[in-house]
Amino acid sequence: MAFPDFTDSIPNDKGEIRFRNLVAATYRFEFRLPGAGWYVRELSAGPANQRAAANQGPAINLASNGIKLKSGDKIADVAITISEGGAGLRGQVKPGEGQSLPSGLRVYLAPAEREHNDNPL
Repeated sequence: MAFPDFTDSIPNDKGEIRFRNLVAATYRFEFRLPGAGWYVRELSAGPANQRAAANQGPAINLASNGIKLKSGDKIADVAITISEGGAGLRGQVKPGEGQSLPSGLRVYLAPAEREHNDNPL
């Protein structure tokens, strides 16, 4: 029996999302945001009072760990917060005179604030 490698859902008017008949696996979220400049600010699970308590961060960080489901699991209290006003960066990487860029070169951005070191969002 073949299972799809993805499933999608659209929030209802209360912001609720339901996924049914998922096979046991670890799932990750992918978002189709409304436009440029929107970003995912929070993706976590756990009661809201635990997520917000003393800015300790999310109870379960779904962005880095995904969500592991077993047969019959029902997960509630998932928070997905999207915001407008995401930053952008644009530019070029230029080699020094007489040099060329190596193939497969990648550029990574890392947050300067220590508290955001492990934030994959």
